[in-house]
Amino acid sequence: MKITNYLKNQHSTCWVFVLIILTYFTLFHKLGEAPIYIWDEATYANNSIDMAFEQQNIFIVQHLNNEDLYNTKPPFVIWMQAISIKLFGINEFAVRIPSALFSTFTIFLVFFFCKKHFKSINIAFISSVVLLSSEGYVVWHVARSGDLDAILVFWLTLGLFTFIDLIILRPKNTTKHYVVLSAAIVFGFLTKGIAAYFFIPFMFIISLFNSNRQVFKDKALYYSIFIVLFLCLGYYWIRELYGPGYLDLVFGSEILRFNKEVMSWHVQPFNYYYLNLKNKHFTSFFKLIPVLFIAPFFLKSTKKKSAFYLLFVVTGFFLLISYPPTKLGWYDAPMFPILSVLIGLTFFELMSLIFKKIGLKNSLSKSIIVLMALLFLYDPYTNVLKSFEYNDNNIYSMNFDGAFLKYLNSKKAPINKLVVFKKEKEIEHFDQVLFYIRRYNIENQFQIKLSSSLNFEKGDLVMCSKNKQEVSQKYNVETVEVWKQGVVYKILSER
Repeated sequence: MKITNYLKNQHSTCWVFVLIILTYFTLFHKLGEAPIYIWDEATYANNSIDMAFEQQNIFIVQHLNNEDLYNTKPPFVIWMQAISIKLFGINEFAVRIPSALFSTFTIFLVFFFCKKHFKSINIAFISSVVLLSSEGYVVWHVARSGDLDAILVFWLTLGLFTFIDLIILRPKNTTKHYVVLSAAIVFGFLTKGIAAYFFIPFMFIISLFNSNRQVFKDKALYYSIFIVLFLCLGYYWIRELYGPGYLDLVFGSEILRFNKEVMSWHVQPFNYYYLNLKNKHFTSFFKLIPVLFIAPFFLKSTKKKSAFYLLFVVTGFFLLISYPPTKLGWYDAPMFPILSVLIGLTFFELMSLIFKKIGLKNSLSKSIIVLMALLFLYDPYTNVLKSFEYNDNNIYSMNFDGAFLKYLNSKKAPINKLVVFKKEKEIEHFDQVLFYIRRYNIENQFQIKLSSSLNFEKGDLVMCSKNKQEVSQKYNVETVEVWKQGVVYKILSER
């Protein structure tokens, strides 16, 4: 018996070790290589610089250029990024490492949830690697990006798995479960506002139709509801005190988007997320999704319940985000941990059933199934690794100026008193280059300025890309540096 337990422990340790290695290459390798991306990541990166270096004691408000209503999301991610910037400096890695860490936590949430509920280290491992191989989860705006969604996904997943523990395992002492569930909702709210509540309607319905509705008989539930509402509403109240008008902005950006167009360019058809899953975010596993709805009928009782609950939540969430006219590509991110668990469970159990029918020994069939899974997952996993490879030749034009500044600094170019000339209609389009200007001004004591006005003095060094022709037409210039479509001019005289 001792030998059997020892071998099981060694087996578990081996899979955990392999998972750590796979997680490193997916989430951390070359994390800081690509420049900061325009819009959301750049906005949060600048908020974090303000929080780390310029704000005095007001840690509940995010500032950018003295504007305190520019970003209306709660500040948990900004706190994490500000701490990271203090530890690692103002750079891309520091901005993204909180997302990568919380994504790692989510990977291991999936692993240990499967191990606990399905009593199978093999299902746990397969499910975790499926998540690591899901392009919609790893690449854009989520696990490897300094945005809010990776951390939101962790809190949503933690809350859902804790709830399923509560419903299925029915512990005698539920206090720990409600503490964790409440913390997941509150911190999810502090991460991305009301998005933290998106699983709650489906959890409520599951509780309502559960055999004896034991959840509603538990006093701890009502204490938890009170604490969650007190903390979340308390945040809104305090935030409105610091910035009057905040609640109106939140109502317009978070509530109205469910049935009204907030931004016309974000309006998409009902099948937008279906096509996302099919064509990009979950392409390698998309054809397996219909099987997920059949498989629970072949599972044993505990596994059957878990599978049905997860299916119900992921289907409900998919319909919930598909209904509003406003849709963004990363809103489907909370689906991937759930789908990964269902795919790992379904694949392993159906293959086990097939091998059992043909009389293959259980121990041998498990090894063959894991080998088959690894062979199947090889292409999706390596494709994800390839998809985030950064290439200087493919810089999105609105990210170019920041990348150019980064290049100039790496080449020790004379940029300590540079003027960055950039003309944009929307203020958000300045955020990316502003991050690099602030980075070098704070860390290197440079005096780089951002200007949208064509007004320079003799001797100025002017960096520009899209608007370089305007500079050369108005001034006699000397070319100091050139990189791709960017140039640094020295102003000699006005024409």
